[in-house]
Amino acid sequence: MGVAELKVIDGRIEGTLTYSRSASGKSKELRLELVFDHGMTRYGAMLARMKMPGEVRFSWKPALDNVIYILASSLSPISPRRVMEKAGIKGPVIMGDAWSKIRSAKLRLVLDIPFASDVIDETEIAIKPSS
Repeated sequence: MGVAELKVIDGRIEGTLTYSRSASGKSKELRLELVFDHGMTRYGAMLARMKMPGEVRFSWKPALDNVIYILASSLSPISPRRVMEKAGIKGPVIMGDAWSKIRSAKLRLVLDIPFASDVIDETEIAIKPSS
């Protein structure tokens, strides 16, 4: 069983994720995802993930104010992941300008059951552009 409690403070999603295995113990993990579509592309960020029963607090905010330019050439291929590691950027990152164009998204709580259908509960949220 999984429970997510969350609130939005200053554009940041904060909350607690609680995970307890059923008596059968068949679930593998619990995760909370933020998912949205932009054109033909689906984007997502994992806000929290638990493989062991317990409780975890999380905080996530899109980095709208932080712009990183990456110049890549065929002479020196640069991996965006490597740049993020070197810059000390952690957590879920949405690249490009997709986030600024999104007006709705889904928060999805997923209980991962191996070799069976996952148990998914989701709700749609509105995203207000920053002023």
